[in-house]
Amino acid sequence: MESTVLIHIGTGEKYCKYFPALIESAKKFFTPHETLIFTDSHEDLGVTKQVACENSGYPKIILDRYRFMLSQKEWLSQFENILFLDTDVVFLSEMKKEEVFSDGITALDHPWPYDNIEPGWLPPYESRTESAAYVDKSKAKVYYQGCFVGGKSGSFLSMAEEIVRRTDEDLRKGILAIWLDESYVNRYLFDNPPSKVVPRTFCYPAH
Repeated sequence: MESTVLIHIGTGEKYCKYFPALIESAKKFFTPHETLIFTDSHEDLGVTKQVACENSGYPKIILDRYRFMLSQKEWLSQFENILFLDTDVVFLSEMKKEEVFSDGITALDHPWPYDNIEPGWLPPYESRTESAAYVDKSKAKVYYQGCFVGGKSGSFLSMAEEIVRRTDEDLRKGILAIWLDESYVNRYLFDNPPSKVVPRTFCYPAH
């Protein structure tokens, strides 16, 4: 098996339709890898491992992302590197291992239209102090995308465990973080800065 694994999660026709383009473009452009997909699709997607998951609807399906990943913790632990990508991502050019991974977590700078933002504007970190995703905006420096997160397997799985812990803490209090899993990713990386930040050009909106 390869030392790198890609993880994707997609349920319902709206998102499952993106799998073929993502899988094929990753084969063509991404470093040699295995693929783990969580989906409610009954179609054989031809990947290394396909795990059935329920389409529980929004926002639960988003909040459960890292819980799904941890359900395969033992299997994922055999890999050196893990990269989670949203299902509607497609690779357009070669992406080498050394461009993405280092010795800890890899995160992606968010492609905000900074040229059109008013002075003093800050990204939408969770601002409620009672939330386990809370980030002090006056101290935060970078807002990270939730659609592209990876790293060494041990570091990534430790992050996943902390994200699930904080998610559950908020759910017990009846709190939904403003940007769901992305808010918890940003809180984790506020406390534990990533070892590698890739530029926003690695994952830019198509429209």
